[in-house]
Amino acid sequence: MLSLKNIPIDFNTVAEKLDNFSNAKGLTMVIETKNGFVELKFYSSMPPGLLRLYNTKKGLTIDGSTGKNPDLNKELMEFINEIIAVKKNDEQRITFKNVSKDDFEGIIKRISLFSDGERSYQIEDKAVKNTLEEKHLIIKDIKSKEELNLKYYTNGTLYIYGFMWDLGEEIANIAHKVLGRQRQTHVDYLNEIIHACNEKYITFNVEECIECDNPCNGNCSSFLQDIHYGEKKRYSCEKVINYYLPKYAYRYAFEIEQLLKLHIDQIRNFDSLNILSIGCGPCTELLGITNLSSMIKKPISYNGIDLNEKWEKVHSIIKEKLSKRVTLKYHYKDIFDFLSSITPMKKVIQSNILIFQYVISDIIKYKSTEEVHSFMQSLFGEVVEYLPKNAIIIFNDINHKQKARDTFDFFASLLPENKYKIHKYYFKGKTEEEYFIYGEEIKETEVPYWIPDYIENKYNPWCICKSAALVIGKVE
Repeated sequence: MLSLKNIPIDFNTVAEKLDNFSNAKGLTMVIETKNGFVELKFYSSMPPGLLRLYNTKKGLTIDGSTGKNPDLNKELMEFINEIIAVKKNDEQRITFKNVSKDDFEGIIKRISLFSDGERSYQIEDKAVKNTLEEKHLIIKDIKSKEELNLKYYTNGTLYIYGFMWDLGEEIANIAHKVLGRQRQTHVDYLNEIIHACNEKYITFNVEECIECDNPCNGNCSSFLQDIHYGEKKRYSCEKVINYYLPKYAYRYAFEIEQLLKLHIDQIRNFDSLNILSIGCGPCTELLGITNLSSMIKKPISYNGIDLNEKWEKVHSIIKEKLSKRVTLKYHYKDIFDFLSSITPMKKVIQSNILIFQYVISDIIKYKSTEEVHSFMQSLFGEVVEYLPKNAIIIFNDINHKQKARDTFDFFASLLPENKYKIHKYYFKGKTEEEYFIYGEEIKETEVPYWIPDYIENKYNPWCICKSAALVIGKVE
């Protein structure tokens, strides 16, 4: 995508962010005002990148199709595409087509049933403005006072618009699940683990929330959003951890399952699956791998590494539920300390699958670019180089250039071409704002797992996969 039209964002905002991007990349940005447009040039030792910006009544139009460095132009346009993904409140819209009346009523029923103990929604009927509109509803989050519009038309089109992403994603997630009708796969052990976390969540002592240092006042959903997208916060509360699994585990488990299916022939050649997960946290990757056991029919052993001992109680639940399927061990220490204790002479590491599941984006929040690169270099030199032949390394994370994919690409640049085979993947979202192209598209994005109604109505678990992944095969 080398052009963007009528973007609802002002020139100064784009220019400021591009200048910051240029500085981070070692580029020099020069602004030149022309007749009817502004030209931005990005200088380095290579041919310059060139963008032309046109201010129109409908918004900003950016043209990256000219200049002598199309690769840099593409990188610049990808960056711009990401910074404008969160648009103005009144411009956001998600569209569903061919929605039957029964499905529409099913969506409204799900919205009315949803309540996680912290949030619930009020539905207000509005008068329709013309004969094409069949229903116009206002959905309000009772606690946060956020609201959105939901319009259903006689031709079966459903619009969700006028929202902030937190509320909009929740309502769209409900619509995706009602319309999908694909969730038929019963993954009993996964629901048993989710059930146990739910029990701990709903029986959590309220007084502990009052005494907790976290500023969330018991609002686990909001606090998780802050951990993922906002300030530098940690998984420092057991209640938040027990909320995490029902909300995120289904999607994250299915992402790993899909990625491994793409390499199933290679995995079937293993005598056993020896998994090393760095920053394992809730072990969602293990839940996806275990669901493949019927296809693989191999013994599975799993070593989970995490510095945060707050996950220990969840790990105990997983051990209890998966003890007959997987040999499980957890280690609450640094990965390099762990390896020094088991392979002090730096001989071959036995793990044939190494996984980083939503870890890189977390590291990036707390470390400088230089520190992240130093970690990746140590990872390559002290871990990956000692993995056995045909080992698979998986990085799965948010589909964001600066928060994940740049680091994927930096790590890939460290690998000798004759020893490693590199694959890049992304899950394509329902709208252009929800995904960015990164290698090969994974078309099956909707989680097919059956989810019990009491979990659906309480947590509205995420059901659409949106990650980007780097999968590396060790050739020799």
